[in-house]
Amino acid sequence: MKRLIVMLLTAVMVCCLRTGAIEEDLAHHGPLDGHAVKVFHLLAQMKLSDETRAKGLKVAEEAQKEWRAWFAKNRGEVDRYQKKVEELRTAANRAELKQVLAEKKKFMHTAPSLLRNAEPVKAVLSAEEYAAFAAKLEELKKTLHNPKEGQKPGS
Repeated sequence: MKRLIVMLLTAVMVCCLRTGAIEEDLAHHGPLDGHAVKVFHLLAQMKLSDETRAKGLKVAEEAQKEWRAWFAKNRGEVDRYQKKVEELRTAANRAELKQVLAEKKKFMHTAPSLLRNAEPVKAVLSAEEYAAFAAKLEELKKTLHNPKEGQKPGS
């Protein structure tokens, strides 16, 4: 786990030094704005040609634009779900909270996400590169969904 975090931080530094990297802005663009950024950071830590890395950045930039457009269109619904979740957490209504969280998750999965759907990345990588990337992506997903070993997501 620590190794993955160090690798990701290194990728961020390398990425920012080598490119005009994209950045996440959760405050203005919502909770999934960083998905494309995280995917690009995985690409940045791989041994890729400058041309391939540039193509990967373009894919990530497009994915982030798609997310931001979806979020702008659906922000009211996202905010409504978040407000309901916060109300239920303070009311300690576990059953209804669980139901609303499931509904929110289903709704949020209608949004474009390069982290969940990395097919556009496949178009810029060789089969061997994509296999390595896909393995790193799965590791990242596990880390994001279970930040503390033994802790259930949403706990």
